Amino acid sequence: MKQKSEVFEKFRNWKIFVENQTGRTLKTLRTDNGLEFCNQQFTSLCDEFGIKRHKTTPYTPQQNGVAERMNRTLLNKVRCLLISSGLSKTFWGEALSTAVYLINRSPSVPLLGKIPECMWTGKDVDISSLRIFGCSAFVLQNGDKLDPRAKKCIFIGYPDGVKGYRLWLRNHLVMQKSKPQLFEEEKMKNIPYSNAIGSVMYLMVSTRPDIAYAVSCLSRYMSNAGLPHWEALKWLLSWKSQLQNIVALSTTEAEYIATTEAFKEAIWLKGNILWAPVIWL
Repeated sequence: MKQKSEVFEKFRNWKIFVENQTGRTLKTLRTDNGLEFCNQQFTSLCDEFGIKRHKTTPYTPQQNGVAERMNRTLLNKVRCLLISSGLSKTFWGEALSTAVYLINRSPSVPLLGKIPECMWTGKDVDISSLRIFGCSAFVLQNGDKLDPRAKKCIFIGYPDGVKGYRLWLRNHLVMQKSKPQLFEEEKMKNIPYSNAIGSVMYLMVSTRPDIAYAVSCLSRYMSNAGLPHWEALKWLLSWKSQLQNIVALSTTEAEYIATTEAFKEAIWLKGNILWAPVIWL
């Protein structure tokens, strides 16, 4: 809703939808004292269908704690989604819709661990289509033979009534009605990124403290790693392998390596002294 004047129309449509889907009638309506709820339209509608009105005491939002707590929960989730995805605040609406979508498909404490969507439809919820908000996706496109077969987009939510995804391509929205997209996270499922990070961390703690900064940066993306992070990790390993020709597994072996390098230098100096030409003055 863009304006509060749309509240009555939205509520009437919601009432018809809920009663049609559940087969039950709305009996009680609890609101605050906002003018969008306290008007002649709401009063006439409640009188017509026999809906009982409950209003909170002025300046006591605690009496409407369930709604206020959910509003704060949604705000926290929207903030986390925007920060983790790196998207701007203009996508707060998509983040809010995604947060509501995920809450309705997650176990709820007031429902004794049951899922709201299951309670609503009576069917099991399929979570195989869930994706990470803000992840990269590739939309298939039809074109000439030499044109690109896909465009890189950003996943920003789930559309209503369509078995697909909402994707952002530059400055406009693209909504697919099917599932031909290829998500980057599907490629990362077969890549041992977390195992590689763990091995590099062990190496950093044992003998290679100089790579601590690079490892700390790469370890931030263990839960949502992409192909660029994997390439950076491989570059880190290849850089270390090219920089040194001997690898130590412990601090003791590192001391042995230093001793070996010193002996090599001594042998080189000894050879130069033995074969150096003698100049008589």
